Amino acid sequence: MSSTASKSSRFVALNELESKLMRFKGGISACNLFQSEQKEEVVNAIHERFQEIVRANPWLKGSCAKRKKGVFLDFDPEQTNAGPLIFSGQAPKSLTQASPYTDILKACEPYIVEKAFKLYGKKDRLTKLVILHLDDKRFFLMFSLSHLIADGYTFYAIFNMLSSDREVYSLGVERRDEVAQIRDIIPKSNSNYLFHPRMLFWGIGRAFSRKKMRIKGFELNATYVQQQKQEIKAEGGVAYVSTNDILSAVYAQLCKTKALIMAVNFRHRIPEITDKDAGNYEQLLVIDQAYSKSPVSIRKLVANLTNEVANIDLPKGAAMSNSNPVLITNWAGFSQPIVLEGAEELVHMPLYTSREITFDSCIVYAPRAGVVAALLFMKDLPESKVLAHPLFAKA
Repeated sequence: MSSTASKSSRFVALNELESKLMRFKGGISACNLFQSEQKEEVVNAIHERFQEIVRANPWLKGSCAKRKKGVFLDFDPEQTNAGPLIFSGQAPKSLTQASPYTDILKACEPYIVEKAFKLYGKKDRLTKLVILHLDDKRFFLMFSLSHLIADGYTFYAIFNMLSSDREVYSLGVERRDEVAQIRDIIPKSNSNYLFHPRMLFWGIGRAFSRKKMRIKGFELNATYVQQQKQEIKAEGGVAYVSTNDILSAVYAQLCKTKALIMAVNFRHRIPEITDKDAGNYEQLLVIDQAYSKSPVSIRKLVANLTNEVANIDLPKGAAMSNSNPVLITNWAGFSQPIVLEGAEELVHMPLYTSREITFDSCIVYAPRAGVVAALLFMKDLPESKVLAHPLFAKA
């Protein structure tokens, strides 16, 4: 315990999934663009609301400590002043909801929480709430949370509480031992696939490739999605497929991947881990072409993961280097429109840099209520192929 820690300090041991895999990740971050005729009053209300959230979740003010017995989240339940976590800045006035993603990211990037390993032993912020002013009516509301202590679900559970129509509540900060059951569901051969020497060599090659990473958001064609759902239901193979099933299959085919990497949330898949648990309870699953070829096969896999995962047959040996892994992760299912009295939400977007993602990847998000979009990181995938597919309505 540090000499500055109070008697009420708590030390929560992070689970193995967090301490080993998340230490090199930057903060999970997103922002919403608002406009308001009463901007000052709205911003003050955001500050008050965030203060209420931190009182309910004082671990947001914590720091990280690495010790012989693991990595710990150190926080004082009695220290709930949210002020040190709140930042204000000035964004270029030229920014709008139609600005290129890279321009918006450039304005927000200085406020993204550092990679976790850089925060060990420092009383630095694992959480940042930022107001970036554009002019007297428009502002970005940005939130960033260290991936070491939070997954995408936890991030949005906190971010969504800023909405005036949602309840502020406490998330459980003590880690669930049942997280170890993930290893019983996803076999070691799957979870270690991306860490095989052949795949590490491939990843390094992608990171230093001369090909430029292009980042662009594409809205999904809601009419096409609905038609696909109706046709699949009529065929009777499965009772239901999600928008994410459809997008995942299309994306896998466009990229011609033999190893589609998907993020799986294990809340409620493991009954003891619930929506009230903060932390990292998501794991990456690598699926083969047989499963990624259609929305139906993806749905059968995710609906019965424990039994179906054993049937995944990934490339082996020299073929691994030609498996062309790509990543898809769904944020749209977690995010909700943020209601601020006296303000209008114009757009929502995740914040991810090409330094964090070095190969073709897709983040599914909701830019506006009722709209689903794909933020594509395109190193090998041509934009023309994306726009030619009926799933994608517009960029």
